[in-house]
Amino acid sequence: MSSFVVSKEDVKNFVDAPCVSDQEGIMFVYAAPEEVLKSILPPHLTLVAPVICGYVIQIKSPNFGAPYMESVIYTVAQHGDIVGGYSINLMLHGPGAEQGVIVGRDCCGIPKKYADEMELRRMGDQCTAKIVRHGVTLMEIDLKLTGEYNAPVAAGMIGDPAPGDVGTTCSFFHKYNLTQTEKGNCEFSDLKMVTLDMANTTQSWDKGELSIKVASSPDDPYGELEVVQPLGAAWFKNSDCLMQKTTEICELDVEATMPYLMTGRYDRSMMGHKGTYLNI
Repeated sequence: MSSFVVSKEDVKNFVDAPCVSDQEGIMFVYAAPEEVLKSILPPHLTLVAPVICGYVIQIKSPNFGAPYMESVIYTVAQHGDIVGGYSINLMLHGPGAEQGVIVGRDCCGIPKKYADEMELRRMGDQCTAKIVRHGVTLMEIDLKLTGEYNAPVAAGMIGDPAPGDVGTTCSFFHKYNLTQTEKGNCEFSDLKMVTLDMANTTQSWDKGELSIKVASSPDDPYGELEVVQPLGAAWFKNSDCLMQKTTEICELDVEATMPYLMTGRYDRSMMGHKGTYLNI
């Protein structure tokens, strides 16, 4: 039975070795405008390749909550000798989305928001995905499982794993404190860049040809990341995906860096832009 006071053991076990197991959905990559990607990267990161990678998946068995849908868009960046994915935004939807946001954003600094609707479908060799937020379809994916990517270069970006392969990834995220002051305003402080190392085990990976559309809502400028050329996608299943460790890399200047981090996490109504949303 729950209580408003938990045991010390419960505190100790809070989000211990988070694992987002039993994943299924679409992994994709497309070429995007190089100058746009360079302009949205924080100054301490360097663009490695002018691509947007991402996925739309269902996470069926997270070890910290109920199942939920999740999507991500990221590009490949570098800091010093570390190369990793820089996530621009993640969207979550479903019964376990709240826990997924808490684990990702609060614990690891991942830029997460809630979607209004997320959908994945597969009928034979035809797959589709859709992400909707604030009445706008931000992303539509069509994937035909032909056994080949649109372009061979896709394998270097999203891989081509065999069943049983264990892959590792490194991602750049940002953690900070946010506090209301005595003057009534809210201020950011103690900004740090971290890396998150993850390990996942592939169950299946079915390659195919990608068709993708992106569009913008007032709060989610996915259309800024124009599709120059679809490179490829796959319908995949992962049995395990363990969030292994988060490592602090460097401290950052708040004033110089926060403008790059806001949109992936917060809506414009939180930045002084008046917005009205009526719904029943």
